[in-house]
Amino acid sequence: MSVINQMLKDLEQRNNEPNQVHHANVPVSPNHSSKKSLFIIILVVALLNVVGIYIWQLYSENQQLKDDASQSQVTQHQHAVNEQLTNELSANEQSVNEHSENEHFANKNTAVQASPREPSLKAPVAINTAEPVETTNSTAKSNAPVATPVEKPKHDELPTETSTVKSQPETASSPQMTVQLSSSVESEKLIDEPTAAAKVAEVAEKPAEKSSFSITRRQLSSAELAAQKMQHAEKVLAENNVEKAEQLFEDILMLQPEHKQARKKLAALWFGRQAYQSAINVLSQGISLDPNDSDFRLMSARIYLKVGKVKAALNTLSVLPDTPNKEYQLLLANVAQQSENFDLAINAYKHLLTIEPNNSRWWLGLAIAYDSNSQFEQASLAYQSALELGDLSASSSDFAQQRLQELGE
Repeated sequence: MSVINQMLKDLEQRNNEPNQVHHANVPVSPNHSSKKSLFIIILVVALLNVVGIYIWQLYSENQQLKDDASQSQVTQHQHAVNEQLTNELSANEQSVNEHSENEHFANKNTAVQASPREPSLKAPVAINTAEPVETTNSTAKSNAPVATPVEKPKHDELPTETSTVKSQPETASSPQMTVQLSSSVESEKLIDEPTAAAKVAEVAEKPAEKSSFSITRRQLSSAELAAQKMQHAEKVLAENNVEKAEQLFEDILMLQPEHKQARKKLAALWFGRQAYQSAINVLSQGISLDPNDSDFRLMSARIYLKVGKVKAALNTLSVLPDTPNKEYQLLLANVAQQSENFDLAINAYKHLLTIEPNNSRWWLGLAIAYDSNSQFEQASLAYQSALELGDLSASSSDFAQQRLQELGE
């Protein structure tokens, strides 16, 4: 039994050893997985950092390239401007130098032409008179022509005159001619040498004129300045910068109060932002400057109607009742009918029919004005003309027919 028990114990020990090993390995696996996950996290963070650094470097390089490109454009522009200024300065300097040289040569030629040439006959006469005497003596003895010896001309003597002296043969009457010719040559030489030396010294002593490039500012007149501001105002108004446009229009009116276009546009801008009183004031100033301007009166009347001042609108329009303007006469007719000034309304509709004789609405308005003014016969004729044209709406046509029937009874 002891042997069996011993065998059983050995079996139990063998069976327990795998279990102990299994239990011993259980806590090891979680440590291994946690280390692995930690390593993965660290690796991911490192990769993210690398990617971020790479993106930042790309962004920095892109910014650097943009800055370099902009700097190069600015440098090229400055270089072009400098080159243009240099070319202009060199051209101006060259023109100034040419002008000064032309003036210098002109003055030199004038001085040379104006300098008196007085013959100096002292030394030439003494030298040349002895030679002809010998020549005449020999002529008397031999009766043969002998050429007079002439000195070789120096480098500054006139070649034409020396060649003439050499080529002329001596005769019995030639000594006096030789004396006169040689004396004139020597005198010209004596006069020309100091004059030329003085001119050379004057040119050498005269300092070179420096070219100058000056920029002068011309003050613009009020009309030119107003025209510039008007162009600027149109530009900013196209960009929808209303405040700047208003300021520019005000500046134009300060420079030129009679500038109608700027006054009208300023009034329109103020009317658009409901500054009615300011618009009326600026238009009233325009009316006082030009009472016959129908546009100022038309705009003022519309603003008066907007604020409910019908009588003020009528007073503004009634000053020019015969203005050949369709919008003006139409507004005058409506305001006159509202104010029960039917004579003025009738006159306005007549002007409208003069402009558009086949407009049925003007005939209907004229008929209503006649009818309201108790001129029933003229009203009937106007109603008939409006119906004959046939352009009325259904309600207007019914009203005209009804009034014709009532007036016919």
